[in-house]
Amino acid sequence: MPEPAPAPEPEPAPAPAPEPAPAPEPQPQPAREPTPEPGPEPATAPEPAPTPAPAPAPAPAPEPEPQPAREPTPPPAPAPSAAPSSAPGEPGEAPQLSPLEEKINRATESRRAGDYREAIRIFEEILRDNPNLPAGYIGIGETLLAQGDPAAAERAFRQALAVSPDNFDAQLGLGRSLHRQNKLLDAINAYHKALVIDQDSAVTNMAMALAYLQLDNAPGAIPFAERAVRLDPRSGPARVNLGVAYERLDRMNDAITQYEKALELIEPTPQILRNLLNAYASAQRYQEAANTADALVRLDPSSDNFERLGWAHFKLGDFEKSSSFYRKSTEIDPSNWVSINGLAVNAINRWLLSGRQDRAAAAEASSYFRRSLQLNPDQPKVVRLVTSYGL
Repeated sequence: MPEPAPAPEPEPAPAPAPEPAPAPEPQPQPAREPTPEPGPEPATAPEPAPTPAPAPAPAPAPEPEPQPAREPTPPPAPAPSAAPSSAPGEPGEAPQLSPLEEKINRATESRRAGDYREAIRIFEEILRDNPNLPAGYIGIGETLLAQGDPAAAERAFRQALAVSPDNFDAQLGLGRSLHRQNKLLDAINAYHKALVIDQDSAVTNMAMALAYLQLDNAPGAIPFAERAVRLDPRSGPARVNLGVAYERLDRMNDAITQYEKALELIEPTPQILRNLLNAYASAQRYQEAANTADALVRLDPSSDNFERLGWAHFKLGDFEKSSSFYRKSTEIDPSNWVSINGLAVNAINRWLLSGRQDRAAAAEASSYFRRSLQLNPDQPKVVRLVTSYGL
């Protein structure tokens, strides 16, 4: 049986930018695909040009609200200038709150209920009477962050730090507001100062790891990502980010362990499943990659995800299934040239397995490749493949 031409290398494809909320996601960088191989035995066709797997996406840094993120340390007790709380009543009774504490709680409840205007009004009223109370500025900063105005929130947190330089919540809030503005180096500096105050804050360690990952600095992210998991081992997002850091350093089995543990703790998302699928593929664990791709298309039946499922079954040697998933991908998105390449390679397999007698399969491969090149002409490996096989 004739030897196939070398498998075409993956062609670069634009990766979609991740959604920024609640923390800005990194722009994905091309991830290293496993070295392309010839088609599994007994087929002798070249490997399809798989979609370049996007760089594993970190989980967003958890916000203080809602769960699963930890609520930041509650605002500090009123400054000495504020009226002290009333003495508690009988044993078993909740301590009576001072008017100032009740007002802070009312503003916080308004923020949590989404009534941002009322929350800011109450916090500003508190600050008129207590201009050196950091809780007032922190409350405004948190409200502005929730409102989607990180630049204004940054100013509020800086005011809190002006009256209370060692306030952990103000320092963490400053880091989060800078992070939201994609000022990553400034955010890291603020998070570092927060960790000087409280090194055992899992949320701050995770936010620091995320910022380093967004700077494409996986070695810098590792110590903070590992510490976040040690401090909060039941945090799924912390484990996802640790997995991302490991994957970017080619520690695939360690990455897989973290992704699998994350899926035991939180509901599966397309992001986590894609990360896990790509890690399985890089580790050449193709059956697990196929199982994960199957779960992914049930959760998110997109064209790109069906392409991954088709690719995984190609690696397993099930070309009929592979073609069915590639066809499903192109039904959803007729312009998905990567899936069209997969269909072309499966057609070449049929042609070669027939001893080059199945001319219909050869014509089908030629048609698919030419269609792919119309959609994306910048595929020199595919051009050479078409030429070498006389398609």
